[in-house]
Amino acid sequence: MSEDDARPSRPEHGLSIAEYNAARADCLQGLSGQQSILTWSIAALGVLFAAGLSISPQITDANTIRHWLFFIGIPLLTLGASVAWLGEIFRMERDAHYMRLLERSTWPVERQREFDEMKIVRDEDVKYPRLLLNTWVAHSAPERRNRVSGYFGGALIYVGATACSLALACTLLHENRALAFGLSGAWLVIYTALTWAQLRHIRHFSKRAAVK
Repeated sequence: MSEDDARPSRPEHGLSIAEYNAARADCLQGLSGQQSILTWSIAALGVLFAAGLSISPQITDANTIRHWLFFIGIPLLTLGASVAWLGEIFRMERDAHYMRLLERSTWPVERQREFDEMKIVRDEDVKYPRLLLNTWVAHSAPERRNRVSGYFGGALIYVGATACSLALACTLLHENRALAFGLSGAWLVIYTALTWAQLRHIRHFSKRAAVK
């Protein structure tokens, strides 16, 4: 055991643990928030799709209502829900990175140098009486232990709902279909690109090393 390991915990280590717990609580709130957003938005999308498809032709301006619902209503809902959902995910990854920085502050100096060289936390390193969890998850073998790729599933739901809504809107039109398809395609490309950029940023943030 190194001299640093044998040394009693300093007061600032206690402060680090308290702040670590606060960051973890905020991260868990983000986890709960993104799950809640995904749940209610899927339910709302299901209701809107069902309502739009079941509108009786006998209702005055039924086609106009469908067009507005599928062209504007559902795409705007998916946009707002996905922005809020990705915001909660970014909150989680931001907190996790901060926890990794706090974890590093509790490591012995030689362990910090070793991590700087290898950029990995091995399973046997858990024997250290220090904070390691988030760094172990993000920087250990196998590399996919931090499964942020699961976020792509939620993004696929939102992009797919937008694509289906716009396709239905274009199909229900009896005129100006070419313009409608063009506008729908442009919106879908822009929306997909923005979502992809946000996911890449989140994935990059999730792999940031705990360095000073």
